[in-house]
Amino acid sequence: MQLACRLLMFSGGLDSTYVLKKFLTETDGVICVHHIHLANPDRRGEAETKACQAIIDYCKANYRTFFYSESNIDRTGMTGFFGFDVMTVSFEAGIAAVNFKNTMGVMPTEWYFGECLEDLDSPYQKMKNRAHCLRSAMQAGCWPEKPPQLKTIPWPTKLQTMQYLAPDLVDMCWTCRNPRSSITGRYGFRECGRCHTCKMVNSTRRDL
Repeated sequence: MQLACRLLMFSGGLDSTYVLKKFLTETDGVICVHHIHLANPDRRGEAETKACQAIIDYCKANYRTFFYSESNIDRTGMTGFFGFDVMTVSFEAGIAAVNFKNTMGVMPTEWYFGECLEDLDSPYQKMKNRAHCLRSAMQAGCWPEKPPQLKTIPWPTKLQTMQYLAPDLVDMCWTCRNPRSSITGRYGFRECGRCHTCKMVNSTRRDL
């Protein structure tokens, strides 16, 4: 029986790292991982990319091998509006899927991105026809190939996510949405401490 081939869109944050570790340690299928260097005016993409590099190296050394690719999207000149990341990720996921097929000889049949239970209250979760929009963006990205199915795993809470990851993996992840440049900070930045994810992670750390 052919093993499943899963595509994970990877940000370098806690949620997608949780999914990556789960796939690498609890499944036998082929894992394809793709990271988008998504440059926005908030500059968090720079920190996310450095986090990705550290996490990918760690997971390959400590778990098992997997396919990995990257792409670049630059919206730093769009200060008025630069869209929902999840829609950009969905379209790029289609391109990444076909790239894996053409370079590695395997087409993902499923694709995922990381989320946690607290994300149920986020604006993009409440988007009208959200699932249809995500699938349509994926299909446009991988046309004319048959698109992988959008799948989810049971969503953990942020606390469960951080408990599941090794402490050194938690420290590698980047979650702040509005980082500030800092010579002494992680990856050349420091967390703002005020954005939604900073408050969530800082609150969760006190419960660990």
